[in-house]
Order: sequence, then C-alpha cells, then structure tokens
Amino acid sequence: MNENQKAPEVADVFNASGDAYIENHRLSCEQRKAIEDIRNCRTANLGGHTTHCPTCGIIDISYNSCRNRNCPKCGFQKKIKWLYHRKKDVLPITYYHVVFTLPEELNPLFLFHPNQKLMYQIFFQSVAKTIELLAKTDKYFCGKPGMIATLHTWGQILSFHPHIHCILTGGGLDTSNNTWTFKDEFLFPIKVQTENTVSFYYKDYRDNKQKVMTLEHEEFIRRFLQHVVPSGFMRIRYYGILANPCRKRLLPVCRMELRRLLSLQG
Repeated sequence: MNENQKAPEVADVFNASGDAYIENHRLSCEQRKAIEDIRNCRTANLGGHTTHCPTCGIIDISYNSCRNRNCPKCGFQKKIKWLYHRKKDVLPITYYHVVFTLPEELNPLFLFHPNQKLMYQIFFQSVAKTIELLAKTDKYFCGKPGMIATLHTWGQILSFHPHIHCILTGGGLDTSNNTWTFKDEFLFPIKVQTENTVSFYYKDYRDNKQKVMTLEHEEFIRRFLQHVVPSGFMRIRYYGILANPCRKRLLPVCRMELRRLLSLQG
C-alpha cells in the first residue's frame, strides 16, 4: 500500500467479495446481518440526516450508522462512552489485568453456532467462579474483589482464539465487616496487494515485531465472521463489587474504607 492509497476497510472487502462468500458458505443469521449492515453503514442505503449551524449557515449531511455491534465504524463512539462511565468506578488502588484462555481443542465447540451462546456463558461463569474461589481461600483471601470481564474471540491475525480479558481490583471488600484487603504486590501466584486480497498489521508475539499479513478475501471474511457472537449476547460482564446490584451500594463503602486506610498510612 502506497502513502496515497486509501486504507481498505472491512466494508470494502464485503462489497468486493461478500456476495460470493454468502453464496458459497452456510452462515448464521447474525453473520449474514453483520455483512449486510457493515457494507451499508454510513451509505445512502441507510438514509441520512442533516445538521445546520444557524450562525454560519453551513449544512452538513451525514449518512446513518448501522449500529451493528460487529461494525468497526460504529464501535469507536461506544468505546469512548463506555470508558467515560467506567472512570466513575475507579478506586484509588492497584488494578490487575488477567487473561483467561481456552485449549485450542475446544474451538470446534465454540464454532458450532447452536453451541455458541451456551459455551460463551459457561466460559464467563468459569472465569468468575475461579476468581471468586481464589479470593475466598485462606491463602489468597482478599474479600469480595471487583472484576470487569470482556470477551475477545480473535488473535492478532484474525484466527479464532476465544479468551476473556479481566480487569481486577487489587484487593477486595470483606462484606462481613466492611474492611478492605489490599493486594499490591501480586493478585494470585498464577506488500502491495492484488484486488482479491487484504493486508493488515499485526504484532507477532514470538519476536515482538509488527508484521503485515495478507489474506484472500474469502479467508479474511471467514476469519472475521468467526467472531460474530449470538444476537443479544453480552461481551462485557461485571462481577463482585462492580456487579450492577452491588456497585451503588458497595463502592461508596470501599471509598470510605480506603480513605480511612490511606489516611492512616499518610
């Protein structure tokens, strides 16, 4: 790709080869909808709207977004809004990033579409239960921690690699007496392309270098569609003191207790 060439978008690949892929492959309803929504996103096919500045008189015409959760164009604003709201929950403590992965041998169970919702649900429950049980043990006790768990389904080269990223509080609240247990040191000791190809950058963790992968459109679409999760499935979950039923009630208690402890340290 030269400097003056427009970077290809997922919609460009779907526009060029999506119809052929749909004709030659068996797809779920969610996968078909993802293809159609992404290639229609911010085009005349979805209609548009206008904004008018009464001061300068400029009229701006914009096409409507598809709002499909798998659309790369629509995800950015949702991410900014989500980050803004999550900042309100931040406590003055250390946080940990933990990743749970699955054996590659289990991939077929997740790729079989009728199984997906159940398998992803079991995966989330297993992750939450693992943290809950470790936090309760005498050796690693830290009360009731908080966790945000996010499902990712692809690796650096769009291969199918289901894993869950977790942001964990460095400690937790002992709800029996509303005291905080800190966990500061550790949490738990555990090229130029032809018209039928698309190229993208990825990080090769084997040598920690950025590289370029080029795929045929059909292979790119196959890899992309593996990551379309069942309709209505929640990719992000909240647990412990960050769970929706507990957040409003327990976060103020955590803040009060942490202020008390930090003032004693000061």
